[in-house]
Amino acid sequence: MKKRLFIVLSLILLSSILAQGGVKLPSIISENMVLQQNASIKLWGWASPGEEVTITSSWSNEIVTVVTGEDGKWSIYIQTPECRRNQSLRITSSSDQQGITIGNILIGEVWLASGQSNMEFEMRPHPVDKWMTGASDWEKEVADANYPDIHLFKVEEAWNYLMRPWERYMAQRGYLIFVVDNRGSEARGMDFESCTHRQLGECEMADQVRGVEFLKTLPYVDADRIGVHGWSFGGFMTTNLMCSYPDLFKVGVAGGPVIDWKFYEVMYGERYMDTPDENPEGYERTSLLNKAKNLKGRLQIIVGLNDPTCVLQHS
Repeated sequence: MKKRLFIVLSLILLSSILAQGGVKLPSIISENMVLQQNASIKLWGWASPGEEVTITSSWSNEIVTVVTGEDGKWSIYIQTPECRRNQSLRITSSSDQQGITIGNILIGEVWLASGQSNMEFEMRPHPVDKWMTGASDWEKEVADANYPDIHLFKVEEAWNYLMRPWERYMAQRGYLIFVVDNRGSEARGMDFESCTHRQLGECEMADQVRGVEFLKTLPYVDADRIGVHGWSFGGFMTTNLMCSYPDLFKVGVAGGPVIDWKFYEVMYGERYMDTPDENPEGYERTSLLNKAKNLKGRLQIIVGLNDPTCVLQHS
């Protein structure tokens, strides 16, 4: 009898908790998230049907409210300010005054990227490392959000992002270091990245040359003494630029360069170039063996005898 009474009381308590409702959010709206600056941002979630949900932010005195539908869902747009860090949001409902507080929000530029990008983090759980999970129930999150291509983005906030010690050393020695993220670089979207398909080096070189044209407009730049440096794909770009624009660069240092994509590993080369049988014109056009005769400046090529990808056939 006592056991049955305990079960009945437990069911009554559970029903009471469910009846109280409470505001709920998708996993993607969480601590440490990044919001686009100066934009109208959509927030959404769940509460009891017909319940009023209130949103307040650390960057505005405005209090925004919305009423849930019959299915308990709600959504609303809020305005973000200019770039700032350590911001917060508080979402409450009429039955849940404590609500949810989301802290450490970074407001800035968010690049929606696709494909091979360090800005992308899949919603589905990682097959091995379970901690690499964008959402605990990713299928439900995507369906309820009504955004079939939704992603969770992690933006690294760092000082002198990706500056290498060698570049810092050269700058301290009096050299002007100029880095151009040409088309094909990550985190700019599909069109920006995919233009290199079947023609590696073509649009990338055009963008690098545009960068040199800008440098030549600066009064403190000696246009007759411009060099170029890169490693691996950067070595390919360095050699390509020296041979394609022989009057533009005085010196180049190419580390482990790819000289002909037919000699490179299939995993990378055919991902971007397709196979030599499928794209013979592209392989012929991008082979630096056909351009070597154009070289005028001084080009140093560095190779590693233990390099398993940029093998000696390239050099």
